Amino acid sequence: MATVIDGKNVAASVIQTVKSATAALEKSSGVTAGLAVVIVGDDPASHAYVGSKGRMAKECGFKSVQHTLPAETSQEELAALVA
Repeated sequence: MATVIDGKNVAASVIQTVKSATAALEKSSGVTAGLAVVIVGDDPASHAYVGSKGRMAKECGFKSVQHTLPAETSQEELAALVA
């Protein structure tokens, strides 16, 4: 027999666990968790996905930084940004 899982409740539980862990890390060590994203080009779906991840990171207490580069960005320019 299959077990029905309530995805919204599971997600809310995971988010609360991450929030608690983030707060504990900051309190114990002064370190703020973070998410840095580099997006190259202007694909609307990619921007929507990255925006969603940034909002979730902030909700969980992370610092969130997004670098948006034009499609013409060279490999060297990208490497310089992430170095």
